[in-house]
Amino acid sequence: MRAGALWRRSVRAAIRNACVLGAEVHVNEEWHLLDSRFTIRAVGNLRELAPLVELLKAAQAREAKEAR
Repeated sequence: MRAGALWRRSVRAAIRNACVLGAEVHVNEEWHLLDSRFTIRAVGNLRELAPLVELLKAAQAREAKEAR
């Protein structure tokens, strides 16, 4: 696994944990998801916020499915 892919997996895991813990995400840096529909603005190390991405993607998928 390449370093970039490993880092992206770490980012997704950290964001997921941040959401579960109810962490508030503040403006500082932007993380654009592959589908470009969400932008996560985060303070500090994005590796710590990674898991949030997966929750947002899952929520988006659910909304799209329900809209059909």
